[in-house]
Amino acid sequence: MDTLGFRDGGRSGEDVQRRIVRGSSAAPRAGGAAQIVTEIGERDNEPLVQRVRQWLGSAPMDIHVLRLRIHPAAVYAMAMRRAILQAHSSNP
Repeated sequence: MDTLGFRDGGRSGEDVQRRIVRGSSAAPRAGGAAQIVTEIGERDNEPLVQRVRQWLGSAPMDIHVLRLRIHPAAVYAMAMRRAILQAHSSNP
C-alpha cells in the first residue's frame, strides 16, 4: 500500500519511535522533560524500558512507562487492518 503516509516503522516496527526518542536526548536540559505518547509492542525477554534505554544511549534521562492497555498481538493486528481498510474505503 504505497498510499499510506505512515505505513510502518521499518523492519522492527519501531523506527519512528526510536528516532523520536533519540532526538529527545540530543540536547537535554537540566530539569527538562520529554513526553512521548505512542503505541509500542512488548517483546518476550526484552523489557520496553531496556529498549528505550538503548535508544537513549548515554543520555542522563529517567524513563517512566505508563501502560493504559495491553492488547494481544492478533487482536491489535486485526484492529489495525480494519482501520486501514476503512480509511481506504472512505478516501476516493
